[in-house]
Amino acid sequence: MSTTSLAKPDTVELRLRLGGEYVTHQVSTAPPRECTTSEIPLIDLTNIDGDFSQRTEIAEEVRNAAEKLGFFYIKNHGIKKEVIDKAYAQATRLFNQPSSLKEPASRSQSKFLNNGWSSRSSTLINPGEGPDLKEGIGWSYSSEFDPLYKDHYLDPEVIAARSTDEPHIWNATAHLENFKTDTLTYWRSCITLARKLLKIFALSLSLSEDYFDGVTAFPGADGVYNFYPALTPEQLKKPTPDVWLGSHTDFQCFTLLWQDMSGGLQILNRSSEWVWATPIEGTIVVNIADFLSRLTNDRYKSTIHRAYNRGLENKDRISMPFFFGFNYDAKCAVLPSCVDDEHPAKYDAISCGEVS
Repeated sequence: MSTTSLAKPDTVELRLRLGGEYVTHQVSTAPPRECTTSEIPLIDLTNIDGDFSQRTEIAEEVRNAAEKLGFFYIKNHGIKKEVIDKAYAQATRLFNQPSSLKEPASRSQSKFLNNGWSSRSSTLINPGEGPDLKEGIGWSYSSEFDPLYKDHYLDPEVIAARSTDEPHIWNATAHLENFKTDTLTYWRSCITLARKLLKIFALSLSLSEDYFDGVTAFPGADGVYNFYPALTPEQLKKPTPDVWLGSHTDFQCFTLLWQDMSGGLQILNRSSEWVWATPIEGTIVVNIADFLSRLTNDRYKSTIHRAYNRGLENKDRISMPFFFGFNYDAKCAVLPSCVDDEHPAKYDAISCGEVS
């Protein structure tokens, strides 16, 4: 299904593909502005391992942010700076290689979810905006590397059945010393944080903290390094910058995004204006994705966003998103705390795998 309407003089039509449908939005043509703290608040996770009342306070802040724009920064998140720095260094080393050394890790060899390296302009997240000019490499969940099972033996058949890991990525990057080690250390830190945050989300929805434990035993947990090359003088002069990653929403439960200080993340606010999620040192950006929005009967907002190299530091931009969802085969209905007589369930039960 698609919708059409005449654009106002101060708006432009933005067309997106959501699932199997196309929808349109009228978006302001005003230049992007800095976000306000009410739009994208900063939440302190110092007490995420504290007592129940402290965790409940965090959950209230998360609820407020999720119901408004669905984006928030987190600080004191528990991922060590050393872990982030090593992952960032590995991403930089990878992307600074000639294409001939990256090609063996190509997505074209992926058996599962298009994992691997993608060259510039080889992906198209929003057909209406043209090819994505960024470069990237992505990998998916493997129970073999999951810290939840660090001290538990897993049968090889379980690992094989619960893994979308693709060896060609690690084989093709084996010449980069400690690439796999440093990358998976960052990934493990992200999945550990994501599981803690999911308990906070449960509290924020008036559910028990362990409500989602059973559907995240073998979760969707995708890691990505994105590379946005430094802007040329010609690109800097353009009144409308090139789109490096087109407008979209994320499809799992939520995303953790580490971004360097170059800047480039834009978010479409409730007034249909683009705002910058300017980097804040030591923070990670969290955003609600489509599946969690669906489970909450649209109480929690999955918001359109896109990315550039803003050029605040006049250098290449690196971002390191981590996409977290439920077990791909776990069917989930709208949550009981999000349904009442005035708000009947809008959606049938579905799995993360079906949404993707």
